[in-house]
Amino acid sequence: MFANLNFTRNSPFSFVEYAFQAYYATVFLMVWLHPEQHPLSLINDLAILMAFEFIMVHSGVFMAVMPKKLSLFVFFPMYGLFAVAFHHSVINTNILYIYLLTVLNRMRFAFSDVSMEVRAMQIGKSVAKAMLYFFLIFAVCFGNSIIPKFGLTEEFLEKSKF
Repeated sequence: MFANLNFTRNSPFSFVEYAFQAYYATVFLMVWLHPEQHPLSLINDLAILMAFEFIMVHSGVFMAVMPKKLSLFVFFPMYGLFAVAFHHSVINTNILYIYLLTVLNRMRFAFSDVSMEVRAMQIGKSVAKAMLYFFLIFAVCFGNSIIPKFGLTEEFLEKSKF
């Protein structure tokens, strides 16, 4: 069953990243299916998080291909400013935690000598994520009428004054 998965090529950082993504995918799905069971502010926070991820999806590529000092002294503070700005538009501190965990995971390229194979794999994953993100944005924009509303119906949004 797992014959095609090469676990020796994945570092522990990769599994942390995958677990993190699975957790937030589950949160998004649970709020989409049953928004009445969650604080209304969480809907806003998740929408802000999607916009923040649009910016963060590029950081993997930049931090993998740029020189170490440039990553450390330019990209880390630059994305940090985005994180602080987005943090001020949400109720809880999840965006700052997500930023710190994501960037610390990606900053391993600035603090260690990573092989070109690992670097190339990170670049490929980051490019694939960015392309998927753009594809999904267009799919949602053009297919908005066929995407199921689940719990986020017009009635729920009006009732909750969202």
